[in-house]
Parts: sequence; structure tokens; C-alpha cells
Amino acid sequence: MAKGKKKTVEEWKEELESLRDAERWEALLEAAEGLIEEHLNDPLGYFGRAIANHQLKRNDRAIADLDRVIALQPDYPVAHRNRGVAREAQGQYKAAIADYSRAIELNENDAENYYNRGVALIQSTEFKASIADFNKAIELQSTHANAYGSRGVALERLEQYEEAILDFDRAIELKPNETGHYHNCGIALAKLRRFRE
Repeated sequence: MAKGKKKTVEEWKEELESLRDAERWEALLEAAEGLIEEHLNDPLGYFGRAIANHQLKRNDRAIADLDRVIALQPDYPVAHRNRGVAREAQGQYKAAIADYSRAIELNENDAENYYNRGVALIQSTEFKASIADFNKAIELQSTHANAYGSRGVALERLEQYEEAILDFDRAIELKPNETGHYHNCGIALAKLRRFRE
């Protein structure tokens, strides 16, 4: 591209997606800033920069960029969900739950919105509410291994060990390389004093 010629938003989008998929976070950050410079009021640049900042553990910056995305495009559910993820990473569980709830209002058929809210609810020790969200995530996506595993955690915290073990077993079946599910299953088995399984 000739020097001085602006890229179209579509060209920027392709570049940002490529960098995101390659997990090149610093390059994604730089490209997003280029898009913002050329197209100040396009939410894509702020969204790309937010993703990069989150991956680089700069969640305060990610939240600020997602605030800007939401100001420009208030009905974008993924922006609300990602702001919830960044807030959750900072321990802001109530604010994260509010973001996930808004994402659900905007797209009630996305299992990730329910899954993420369920995880934040566990962090807030709202185990029964988290189970309802994991149930909905599983209803929407029956192969969501992490929803089974996280529901198992909530059940274990409620001392419903047998049910928790069933969920951990299903999570292991769906995602056998995820060691956390084995670990959590072992905890539930130990609570039942079943050490040889």
C-alpha cells in the first residue's frame, strides 16, 4: 500500500483478525492504534486494542477501550462480555456479572455469556445462581466442557459431591486434556473418601 494512503476498515479488520488469530498481541495493539488513528469513531480499533490489552494483562486499559466501544455501539453483546472478562480479571465480580447480564439481554442464545456469568457468580459465592447459568450454557451448547466442569465446582461447593463428579466426568469426556477437570474430580472424590477411583 502506498505511503499516506488510508486502509479501509475492512482491510484493517482482516489485519486485526490475522494478528489476533496468530496471538501477536503487541502487533495487534499497534495495528488497532493505526485503525483508531485513521478511523477515530470506528469501534473495531478500540475493540482490537482492548483484546490486545487484556491478553497483555492491562485490564484497566482494556476496560477503557471497551467503554469506548460500548459508547459507539451500545448493543454489541461481545463488547459487554469482554468488558466483563476484563473486570473479572481485576476481581470486579459484581461489575462483571452486570456486563454478562447485559450481553445476555442482547444475545440470549450465546452459551459463552451464560458460562462467563456463571464463573463470576462462583467467584461471588452465588453457587445456585451459577448452576442455573451453567445449565443454560449446556442447554445451548451440549458439548461445552467448561460449563460442565464449572457446574461441577459449584455443586462441589454446595457439597453435592455425587452430582459434581458426574459433571467432572462429562467435562473430562469432552475435554480429556484439561487437567483441571481431573483435579476437581479428585477433590470431590476425596470429600466422599473414595480414594481408589
